[in-house]
Amino acid sequence: MLTRRRLLAMRQLGGGGVAAIPALTLTATTTGASQSVTLNRMTPADGKTLTVSWGDGSADTTINAGDVTSKAHTYDDAGTYPITVTDALDIVQIDLRDARLSGFKSAELADSAITNFTVFSLGSAVASVVSSADMAAWPMTGYWQLHSMPAGTYTIDTQHMASWSITRFYLHSMPAGTYTINSSHLAGMALNYWWSSDMPAGTTFVLSAANFAGFTAPTYFRLDNNGLLQAQVDAILTGLYQAFPGKTSTGGQLLIGGNNAAPSGTFQAPAGCPPTDGKEIAYELLNDTCDISTKHWATVTITA
Repeated sequence: MLTRRRLLAMRQLGGGGVAAIPALTLTATTTGASQSVTLNRMTPADGKTLTVSWGDGSADTTINAGDVTSKAHTYDDAGTYPITVTDALDIVQIDLRDARLSGFKSAELADSAITNFTVFSLGSAVASVVSSADMAAWPMTGYWQLHSMPAGTYTIDTQHMASWSITRFYLHSMPAGTYTINSSHLAGMALNYWWSSDMPAGTTFVLSAANFAGFTAPTYFRLDNNGLLQAQVDAILTGLYQAFPGKTSTGGQLLIGGNNAAPSGTFQAPAGCPPTDGKEIAYELLNDTCDISTKHWATVTITA
């Protein structure tokens, strides 16, 4: 039986035809004989299957529900090949990280129910176009990772993620684009990992201490090399210190140095508790001379 969304996708066209089944399209580019291209993960929803057409006339690959293993294909000759994955509406997990792949377009997954999303280090043969607005309705519960991409069109605003419950947020090392990272949109998530470093000039960071006060689970927190102001760095440290008594993760790396401004004050044990400036807070997150937490950060890296 066709679902309502499938019926909508296969709406009638002029002349009595039907629209093609929704597809995720990619381009594979090989430069020599017997080179392979890998889809690291392309998982369909329960009860569904996906069909991968590799674009070279070879047999299609079928991916069954629950399959999270990588799928590789070897091309006989150098060339450019169109890859299609159908039905795109049935994709729930995606992981692409092969430099021979290019041309990822998030709009093709706007109506999918993505729970885990990883795309990084793709090639530049065809420009990728990625917008967080396409992702606003995704029921994200796992990882969201977009980083180390080539030049393309990128419009990412964390406001589209505020309803998610992800455990890992990676947005770093990106080319020119429009980016807004607002801590209030991520404050309600039980993030284990937050990595937003080396973002391009013009990235907007909105950071409030109150939004970090609930961050008790992180084992990797990295916002270095973003040109953050001292007030922004102090806000991160202040919020994480508020979360410190309830910290549940053992150890962890905190990196907010590089070309960010130095926190206020002096890196030292405070004369009295609690600490009163940014560098004293950084010292306490590492050493806890005020004895408020049983789980300390393993490393704290700030600008001197």
